[in-house]
Amino acid sequence: MKQLREIPRDSWSGHNHTEFCSHGSGEDVELYIQKAIAEGFKTYSITEHFPLPQAFYEKANGSAHSIYTAAMRINELPRYFAKMQKIKQKYQADIKILIGFEIDYIAEFREWTQNQLVKYANQVDDTILSVHFLPTKAGLSAVDDSLLDFKNGVLSEYQRPVEVAKAYLTTVMEAVTWDTRYKPQAFYEKANGSAHSIYTAAMRINELPRYFAKMQKIKQKYQADIKILIGFEIDYIAEFREWTQNQLVKYANQVDDTILSVHFLPTKAGLSAVDDSLLDFKNGVLSEYQRPVEVAKAYLTTVMEAVTWDTRYKPKRYGHIMLYRKWRNEFSSNTVWEDEQVQNKLHAILDEIADRGEFLDCNFAGLFRSTQTETSPNYNWIQQAQEKRIPLVYGADAHKVESVSAGFNTYLENKYYL
Repeated sequence: MKQLREIPRDSWSGHNHTEFCSHGSGEDVELYIQKAIAEGFKTYSITEHFPLPQAFYEKANGSAHSIYTAAMRINELPRYFAKMQKIKQKYQADIKILIGFEIDYIAEFREWTQNQLVKYANQVDDTILSVHFLPTKAGLSAVDDSLLDFKNGVLSEYQRPVEVAKAYLTTVMEAVTWDTRYKPQAFYEKANGSAHSIYTAAMRINELPRYFAKMQKIKQKYQADIKILIGFEIDYIAEFREWTQNQLVKYANQVDDTILSVHFLPTKAGLSAVDDSLLDFKNGVLSEYQRPVEVAKAYLTTVMEAVTWDTRYKPKRYGHIMLYRKWRNEFSSNTVWEDEQVQNKLHAILDEIADRGEFLDCNFAGLFRSTQTETSPNYNWIQQAQEKRIPLVYGADAHKVESVSAGFNTYLENKYYL
């Protein structure tokens, strides 16, 4: 505190973020520093949003953006500290850089926050304690993410802006009077890649009651017109099989249909998404496995694990088994995606599915995607599946209304349903 008081405030910028902030511009921190030097600042605090506990993601309410871009992840901290130390040393002759965090004050997570403050105390020069979330009956709701979130969350809870103000200031007072030392997650802690690839991968556990209620309502409303099967696309991740099994058992009586899919592969840096963006693909799985054909082998090895996984209530249909080809058109035409080993793996997977009498997702999403322009599995392997008498179920994989029947005419014309 004494050292901070001695900093001249007429040349100190005390609250700033970096490319580690997933709701920011993504611009490199070095550009911020260069701009600060050019503007005449002598002291510059880097105060990135400190990670939140896993329990926060289970209790938060509101838009995915408001929740999953609120803070960096715990496993990003080593890289954050390394990068900021490097920048601090590089520009030490031009500007005094203070490395730190903007830390969220959330009453129910004070003990967790205290433990983190102690853990990282010797690596931090400066911190800010802020309030971004208020408690509501639906969960913790963001004050500042969007007008819609504000209205649907805190304003819906507290009714009038003046009441929101009172609740907010009550929480600020709690933060100010909180006396603690150094005062100022499993998949999410192990995942690696862009915030988008990780935090938009799946719904949250606390959304399930609302999901089931809404789907049941829709199912009943349209029962005279269409048979609706309520279910899930479930991620197969080997290290979380026990957790997944527990969820399959827990929700078995509420589910009509499920698909088992692979979206993430293990890398040294953590679980990396195959399908989120080309940049993520290159920085994650391609960096790990070096060549697209090796990514294919790793992906298909994981698919085979999923197919041969024997557990109660396991899905009997497998999603987009060639998803690893999503970015194929972004590579040169002579790039190898399939060799004899890949072919052997695909044959083995189809043979296993056929022997089990199970189903295959005939996924058309990629056919209309400029980066892919093919189905998953692609035409050659659809033929192989048909020869093995594997039932192919049409999958639009619709993430928007206009895609609900995308490719269905092709599915019918080619009689893939036979």
